[in-house]
Amino acid sequence: MARNPLVRAAWVCVLAGSSVAAQQKSLQPDAPIEASLGPKESHEYVVTSRANQAFDIVAEQRGLDIVLTVIGPTGEPLMQVDGAADDQGRGGSEVAHVRAVEAGNYRVRIALFDRPDHKPGKYNVTLTAVRDLTAEEASNAKSERDITAIEVRWEKAVDNADVPTMDSILRSDAFALGPYASSSRTRKQVLDGWASTAEESAKRGATRTHTIAEHAIRAAGDMAVSTGRFLLTTTVKDGEAKYSGQFVHVWGRDKTGWKLVADYSLPFGRTPRPAGTPASVPLAALSPCVGTYRFEQDNTFIDIKVDGANLVAQWHVPVQEPFTVPLAAATQTTFYGPNESEYVFVRTADGNVRELLILGDGPATRAIRQRVAH
Repeated sequence: MARNPLVRAAWVCVLAGSSVAAQQKSLQPDAPIEASLGPKESHEYVVTSRANQAFDIVAEQRGLDIVLTVIGPTGEPLMQVDGAADDQGRGGSEVAHVRAVEAGNYRVRIALFDRPDHKPGKYNVTLTAVRDLTAEEASNAKSERDITAIEVRWEKAVDNADVPTMDSILRSDAFALGPYASSSRTRKQVLDGWASTAEESAKRGATRTHTIAEHAIRAAGDMAVSTGRFLLTTTVKDGEAKYSGQFVHVWGRDKTGWKLVADYSLPFGRTPRPAGTPASVPLAALSPCVGTYRFEQDNTFIDIKVDGANLVAQWHVPVQEPFTVPLAAATQTTFYGPNESEYVFVRTADGNVRELLILGDGPATRAIRQRVAH
């Protein structure tokens, strides 16, 4: 069961509101420690690492919904993990893959996620997969630390709509991707958008703050990707508004150092397309979509047919009579169904359609086009 991302993103509050156990225990390789954890508490463990080592922290949830945070030797948070969703968030394991550049003590903090339905339970934490980093991994880990510092500046600039700082961090060929192609923006459009935000915020006397959860960075040579969840709060005189979502940053390194190439940000869930006039799609573009598409998880299948100048989908669901729904074109590959659902036909490089994705309020569902007998 999915958990509320608006609450899930506010992880800073979890750490700030918990009391850390007075005594830290040392984690040793492949020597699990089991413990019980109560509300408003957190436990800390220490991993003593040599320089340029890799190790994993595995925290198995046994009736608890925990947040796992790793803090470096100088006190900077390196990563936070909160992704296990078994048993409505109280099962499964949280796993942190750590690349330790510096020698020293790495703190592992385990806290309960702040949710109203806490239940008694235990967790089991283990240090595992300890090894030396390769030279390439060590170089990449250093890059990740450098990018982390730049991202702190970027996030502060986001809160303040500080366009000059953003301008200094964005690379000359930077861009922003949106949830659909027409919402993508150039570097100039990104900066113009933030300038407009700064002007509007000044007029309204608005202030912005945000927190980030499940933040991770991975570098590979002269490129890197970072991702995370965010909760953005805008405060004005008569109240506040909250906006949550997820982001992906693409970083590139040139002779001037690391620069932000792409900022891809979108709200949780599916982002509806803006309302507009249905697209006119030629018959030649509709024809490759025609066929039978079968779902992988059950015996449901869909027959896609051409009806006049558009498509229709005839559903065949077990223990139900077949029913037909019209599809209105948004693009040559995306069509609207009932309740703003989207039918997306996935084409191969040669233009043939191989599968159908159906996007609704929940996870996307996938149906594979059946081969046509000749």
